[in-house]
Amino acid sequence: MTVIEVDEETADALKARAELLGMSLQDYLRSLTQPGQAPPSVNLPEFDRLLDELADDLPPLPADFSRAHIYADHD
Repeated sequence: MTVIEVDEETADALKARAELLGMSLQDYLRSLTQPGQAPPSVNLPEFDRLLDELADDLPPLPADFSRAHIYADHD
């Protein structure tokens, strides 16, 4: 077995992508190495579920959120 080291952020992103596609991490990585093969497409209902899951961990936007909040650091 070969070991490839990646930082935690990359590992988490790879795991999330594999889960989103309904694949094991090993199968997802293997799919990336197949010559001429595109990775499997995203399952949209599963993608929506993952986004909802991620949103549960984020704080809500302020009630008065506006364009000014986005561009406050420049004109």
